[in-house]
Amino acid sequence: MTGGDGRTLTVYRDGEPFRTVAVAGNDFSTAFDASGPGRYRLQLQRGSTIDTVSSPIYFESGAPAVLGRDCRPLRVRGKARRRIRVSRRGRFLTRCAASGAGLNRCSVAATIRIGPRRRVRKVAAGRVRMTGGSRRVRMRLTRAGRRVLRIHGRRGRRVRVTFTAVGAEGATARVAKRARLVRARHRKR
Repeated sequence: MTGGDGRTLTVYRDGEPFRTVAVAGNDFSTAFDASGPGRYRLQLQRGSTIDTVSSPIYFESGAPAVLGRDCRPLRVRGKARRRIRVSRRGRFLTRCAASGAGLNRCSVAATIRIGPRRRVRKVAAGRVRMTGGSRRVRMRLTRAGRRVLRIHGRRGRRVRVTFTAVGAEGATARVAKRARLVRARHRKR
């Protein structure tokens, strides 16, 4: 540790304080014995103010080995038609294809820019739980989306459809497509 003079180093084991050491000098090092398997973390503080917290350090019992972990990056591809036809109920389908380690879900949002300040408004949203592959996503119009469709009708309005893959540890991957949101034609009986 460098530049930690006058601070306190606390070692936590499974969320509980395990050892506390006063840091002396700007170039400081210390050692501690792990008293068994668990999750350890180091925390440097000045009084009651926390300066730095380490990433978790995991210790397992048994022979030392490197644990295998799936480290594939999250990837996402979205499939949105050029003309998205919205049903009377304000619903339509898109398709999300995603892969990667810890993939939990795919979220899809359709947005437009409106007004003189070009504010972004969400006009439709949907999401689906997935661990990989390709899945259909049911989209529902928001209140703003219903209003846009009422105003623009069959001519439609250009939207940006953003596909977001979300991983287990909060990692994300995004891709955006352009499309035109139009009201579907309904046949008379």
